[in-house]
Amino acid sequence: MITATDITNKMIAANGTPTMATIIKELIEEHEISAMQEGIDYFNNKNDILGRVIYYWKDGAKIEDETSPNNRVPHNFHKVLVRQKMGYLVGKPITFSDSESDKDADGNINSPNKEFVTEINTILDEDWDDTVNELVKGSANKGVEWLQPYIEETDQGIGDFKYAVIDAREVIPIWETSKLQRLDSVLRYYAIWVNSKERYRAEYWAKDTVTYYIQNENGEFIQDDKGNEVAEEEEQINISPSSHYYYNGVGYGWGKVPFIPFKNNEEMSTDLQDYKELIDIYDKVFADGANNIEQIQDVIWVLKNYAGQGLEEFQDNLKKYKALKVDGDGGADYKTIEIPTEAREKFLDRTEENIYTFGMGVDVSTDKFGQNPSGVALKFLYALLDLKCDVLER
Repeated sequence: MITATDITNKMIAANGTPTMATIIKELIEEHEISAMQEGIDYFNNKNDILGRVIYYWKDGAKIEDETSPNNRVPHNFHKVLVRQKMGYLVGKPITFSDSESDKDADGNINSPNKEFVTEINTILDEDWDDTVNELVKGSANKGVEWLQPYIEETDQGIGDFKYAVIDAREVIPIWETSKLQRLDSVLRYYAIWVNSKERYRAEYWAKDTVTYYIQNENGEFIQDDKGNEVAEEEEQINISPSSHYYYNGVGYGWGKVPFIPFKNNEEMSTDLQDYKELIDIYDKVFADGANNIEQIQDVIWVLKNYAGQGLEEFQDNLKKYKALKVDGDGGADYKTIEIPTEAREKFLDRTEENIYTFGMGVDVSTDKFGQNPSGVALKFLYALLDLKCDVLER
């Protein structure tokens, strides 16, 4: 969380060189997006289990075991829970109506805001439904997702009102106060390629202006007077900020920072953080079971006074002659190994139940409500999902 006061303090502490470019570089270096990236990775079934390495100890040293089975099977519970949330909350198209409307004696709807409501439904059409789904998914994975309204620029001048979803990993909000209610400004940054080298581009959005910055070869940020185009000459700096949009050569600002936070919850935390460890242990126990099945033989032979030369010869004789020679009181016996599948299955079932409980989702595999659950049972089944969606809906 960063506030306008924090920015002021950073400038005061800048040893006499309180440039915004310096502050921007520091903000980008401090921007923490690991939790956001985890949410995206787990949604795409890239769980931590995929990077699992098995070790063994030899002569006091930890060595990677490259011969033993190492099954790495991710389970995509996170995507199921997020998709449930999306379908339950915004699965159907959104329509806007007028709460002040009424019907006359002939049944016709009278609305004092009819033209306005019609215009809203025209602007926020099917594309808006897709956008809202993207916002719900993004906020669930990252804790917050951002919507940016803008005026489309055309060859004929000012264009239509538009909006775009901005990846939260690219956005550093600067709030007016610690209550996180109003934005003082927004820093957006993203990687671009300049002369075959990756650099960061930054946009500093205030309430009426936007200032563009580009990272030079030394990693420092300088103002970029090319707007949305990459500056050809990095020396072209010290220009005034741009307006949010232009009409007939005159610049205009929205009067507010044109970024709208779509918060997943009040804390702006991801859904994954409530059950990530449960998914990880489920993946691990399942993988260990697969490793055991693959590694352990069905039968182990126990030999006593075997007359052959070695185990390889024993295997050959057993296959070829179905018999073996022993000396004196020698003999052979076999042992079968019981894999503790029942305990493992109970553990996995309990873990899966906890994932859906703490993920506040619906366990579609549950058999608690029978084949034809009643309306009351279904309401209870969806209670946690309904509660989670109520928080996001606000």
